[in-house]
Parts: sequence; structure tokens; C-alpha cells
Amino acid sequence: MLTDNNFDMVFDCQKIFKSVMNAMANPGKIFNIKKQSEKLEIKDDVPAAMAMTFMDNRSRLYVEDSEELGTYIKENTLAVKSSVEDADFIFATDIEGAGEYNRKLINCAKVGTLPEPHKSAMLIVGLKQFDGEKALIFKGPGIENCREVKLPEAAVKWMDTREEKNYEFPCGIDIIFYTNQGDIMGIPRTLKVGGID
Repeated sequence: MLTDNNFDMVFDCQKIFKSVMNAMANPGKIFNIKKQSEKLEIKDDVPAAMAMTFMDNRSRLYVEDSEELGTYIKENTLAVKSSVEDADFIFATDIEGAGEYNRKLINCAKVGTLPEPHKSAMLIVGLKQFDGEKALIFKGPGIENCREVKLPEAAVKWMDTREEKNYEFPCGIDIIFYTNQGDIMGIPRTLKVGGID
């Protein structure tokens, strides 16, 4: 049951939905949902706010490293906890997570099928910040020509593993990177990324 009286399940969710859709339609651009998410009384308010917006009792949920977040989402959306292989939404809140950690989650995530590529997993991944030294080149829908995006090393490692997974267009996984400050960046499965090596 919801105990967060300030969070409006209609108006706040509408604003979060619009911000996330804008982020997915404009890969590499940063949008912010902190004004809405901070109304939720949980430490991991940013991923919780996205869960409140997109998940319901038909959603399958996997949270890697926060039992509190997993319980909160389950209680407030009625989503079903599942294995990472069956999850529709996979949450990774460990902002230092990289290497074998992200490889496990991405390699196990479902990518949909050729007839139904939309039946893939969405990964929601926490980062300390978006500023970084490594420049990647984004190409694809929502980008005219190309866009250079500088990301921290942790994000680059996630992107590297993602590229290995998203080899059979249009199948693949979507990623939303977020920070505790409420910044979000969408990485749709259709995005092509260069400059990782």
C-alpha cells in the first residue's frame, strides 16, 4: 500500500512517462525526474519512480542488489518477482557495478524475438554521474547524423556488454541510466554505438 501522500499516481507518473519517452527518443540527451521521484519515501527514489510509472501486476521484476527496492516495487505495483532471465524490468542500483556484474545481467536478459522484439527486457542502471572522459558516438533513430556523448567508465562497460548482446536487429535490450540526482539517459535497443574500443 502506498504511504507516500505527495506522489500523485496520475500527474507525477505522466511527467515521468514523458521524460522517459523523451530520453528514449533522444539517446544521449539527459532529462530529469527528481522533482517527482523525491516525493517517494525510499532511498532509491529515482528507479522506484520509474517502476511506479511503467509497472503493474503483469510485470516481471528482478532487482540485483537492493532488497528494499525490490520489496517496495512489488508492494506498490503488484509486480511479480522473477529470475533475471524472465524479467521485464531489471534494476541494478549498485553504481559501481561493472565487469562480471553487468555481463551477468545483460547476458541473461531476454532480447525478444524477431516477430516480437518488444518482448525484451528493460535494464534500469544506476551511475554516480554522467560526466566522463570516454567519448562514444551514438547513431540511430532520434539522432540526426551522429551524437558524441561522454560517459564515465562504468557506463562504457555496460555499453560494451550491451553491444555484444544487441547483435540481431531489431532484437535487443533497452537501458535507462540514472543518477541519484534524478538525471536519466535512454539507450534504446535500436541505438548503434561506436568508439567503445
